Amino acid sequence: MSEVRYASPIDEQKYGAYSAFSDSVASCEEETFRFGERIGTESYPAESGRYHVYLQYVCPWAQRVQIIIDYLGLENVVSYSYLDPLRDGRGWAFRERTGPDPVNGFTLLRDAYLSTAPDFKGVPSVPAVWDRKTSRLINNRYDDTIHDFSTVFEKLKNTGRDIYPPALREKIEELLPWISEKINYGVYEPAFAVTQESYDAAVENLYQALDALEDRLSRSRYLLGEVITLADICLWVSLLRFDLVYYPLFRANRRRLIDYPNLWNYARELYAIPAFKKGSRFDYIKETYYSNFAYLLYRGIVPALPITDWEQPQDRIPLSGK
Repeated sequence: MSEVRYASPIDEQKYGAYSAFSDSVASCEEETFRFGERIGTESYPAESGRYHVYLQYVCPWAQRVQIIIDYLGLENVVSYSYLDPLRDGRGWAFRERTGPDPVNGFTLLRDAYLSTAPDFKGVPSVPAVWDRKTSRLINNRYDDTIHDFSTVFEKLKNTGRDIYPPALREKIEELLPWISEKINYGVYEPAFAVTQESYDAAVENLYQALDALEDRLSRSRYLLGEVITLADICLWVSLLRFDLVYYPLFRANRRRLIDYPNLWNYARELYAIPAFKKGSRFDYIKETYYSNFAYLLYRGIVPALPITDWEQPQDRIPLSGK
């Protein structure tokens, strides 16, 4: 790449506001996640230097991939880069504060999608895996990426760590859907509830799950014993954001993470690990979540319900690892 190129500044008057939905296809989700080639196959073997991942500091699903790469010692095997935290109608973009696209010189993530599939009409998302050898985007499916990077580069990693050990895989696969439904997506349910009844049910379900995790971690250092697994990584990215955005902004306001002694200590212990801390940009997380949510509230997409048990967020230092 000979020239460093960046997208122009955010301009909603010219490009419109960002939307996570597309009116141009019958199924936006199906179109968005149409890229499903797997690393470790004959066409896409696990090779050092071949793959690059487009990430975003804000996205918990993208942070999982970054943690896996760094925790397993694959940082010299698989490269990654970040996009700017804010979006207009063009979607994720490369700007000065997070750096350029080091592989293709794209200014927009959409460019990677359209260069691979010119008829793409979905919403460009992260994490997105680019194959240097074929010059195309090959996968943007959340679960595919975490499983591929957890397993297929075993001979290339520079640590002895294994976050998907054969002896625990069945238990990991039992936990992952529960974590996804109850926590990763569960934190969004109170925010998007449209009635008091649906809000109350969403909060109850979320905090029942957090209570169960608190109990589990009173008897176990990590979710499955004394070793960090893929399940811990998938849970932790939501815990990182809980008190900063989910509690005050998403109206998940019954208790904070800091009010759960075992969950809090667990989250802080993981945060102290360099691979977990590296991609934890509280400033970007807060900037994006609060900007996007304010827009949704203004448009009436998120209702301003008269929630009776709302608690004002207390000032405190977020997860510090100290």
